[in-house]
Amino acid sequence: MREFLQMENRVAIDRLVTFEPYPKQLAWLNASLDHQESMVRGANRSGKTTMAAVAAAMHLTGEYDAPWYQGHRFEKPVTVWCAGRTAEAARDVIQAQLLGGLGEKFGTGWIPKRCLVGAPTLRQAGVRNCVDMLQVRHASGGLSTCVIKSFEMGSEKFAGSAVDLIWIDEEPSDYGLYTSA
Repeated sequence: MREFLQMENRVAIDRLVTFEPYPKQLAWLNASLDHQESMVRGANRSGKTTMAAVAAAMHLTGEYDAPWYQGHRFEKPVTVWCAGRTAEAARDVIQAQLLGGLGEKFGTGWIPKRCLVGAPTLRQAGVRNCVDMLQVRHASGGLSTCVIKSFEMGSEKFAGSAVDLIWIDEEPSDYGLYTSA
């Protein structure tokens, strides 16, 4: 009974435990085993952002518990960049998917609250409650880093760093940004 209650409690606070991907989401998530780069295009509200957030959360945490997941696995902490068109879009879409929100809703997104370390760094670019960086406890024992960026920063802000995974939520209008990342 105790194990059941522990699992029930984990499901209540850990969305990754109960996520069941659609067939196209599953194919994309598992394609990472054989491909270093992948893209998905689809209609609005078809699950593209959700599946990218699930992938980012799994890689940041190193928790690949889902029996359906057959994709690439990072055995060490990772650095993940997530980028949206504007800082507001990154906050309202990417940040909301990963964290759920700030304050009382912090930790209700795809990254389980138990894996979030400390308070996220808020961006000082004039956008209220916009997270710049957060630390995530990785299953290996180290800390992963997630940096949330926007295309409006310009391609120079995407160049030169060693990054394990990049999630570009919308097609950038500046192709230089894509090639820099």
